[in-house]
This record gives sequence, C-alpha cells and structure tokens, in this order.
Amino acid sequence: MFRARRIGRGVVGPRVRHALRLLADGRCADAGEQFGQLADRARDNGDHLRSAHLAEQAARAFLEAGAGDKAAFRARQAVQQFIAGRRPARAVRALRSAIMALRSGGFQAQAAALEQDAQARMAEIGLSLDSIPAEPAPQPRGHLPPACPHCGGPLRADEADWIDAASAECPYCGSAVQTRP
Repeated sequence: MFRARRIGRGVVGPRVRHALRLLADGRCADAGEQFGQLADRARDNGDHLRSAHLAEQAARAFLEAGAGDKAAFRARQAVQQFIAGRRPARAVRALRSAIMALRSGGFQAQAAALEQDAQARMAEIGLSLDSIPAEPAPQPRGHLPPACPHCGGPLRADEADWIDAASAECPYCGSAVQTRP
C-alpha cells in the first residue's frame, strides 16, 4: 500500500534498516553516522521534516554512544530542520527533549550551547521557546504496531508524530502508519 520514500537515489527503508541493525548490535556511533548521512541527504533534497526526524535518530544514537558533541550537532540540525519545515512547536519539543537527554547523559556544556543557539535562531524569526505552546497530539484511536511495516523501525505512541487519530508518521522513513484496534 505505502512504499518506502526515496531520498536522493536510494530507497530509505534498507538504509534505515541497516542503521537500526547497527543500533541493535550496539554499534551506536556507526548508527548515528548512518542516520546523519540520511538526514543530510534529505536536507539537501529539501525534505526538511524527514531530515529533522533522521537527525533526531542520529542524535539519540550518538548519545547512546557517549558522543555528546555529535549528539548536540545532530539535535541542532533536527531543530533547524523542523523550523525550516514550518513546525516550530515540534522544533521546541525536539529541543526540550534533546536538552534533557544531554543533561541526563552528563553533557551539560553541550546542552547549554544547544539551548543558547536554538534560542538565538528562534529569535531571528521572531519566536521564543516560551512563546510556542506545546503541540497538541490527536487522541489516538487504537495502537500503533511495534515496528513500521515499511522500514522496520520501532514505533512508540508517546514519541510518534501523529497525523490524525488513526495514523502516525514513522520517525525513520516518514511513512504513514495506521493504528490497529
């Protein structure tokens, strides 16, 4: 029904699956690099939201690997791409989550620098962190499957970007995933 979306010259699904395998094998830094490459390719092709989601995954992988500077770099990219994709509320949610994760991982300086940079960028477009309310999520009807049927990426209802009450966007490949009763 849905097909894996293309980024550049390849299908996202296999590359995402490869990055997920790297994560499962405990090769978090390699997974971060893979997600980062996919995020860069999406950005270069003007797909801001896909780039943002993939950059978030890269940041999480780098954080798992203990690479605070790389995690902060990719979190910054995610925030910038959410803003470029006209999703400032989602950018704020990503920023708050990244700052909290960096701090809990012991990367205080990176968290502070990320927050300061993001506030400056938002001020450039007339926004502030406090001026953007949390993005309300639709009340889901049913449950998401445990993995995306298109790329195999794990899905969590509390981390999903809900399209409507019956579908959410996969944070790995961008496919719409339908809930199950």
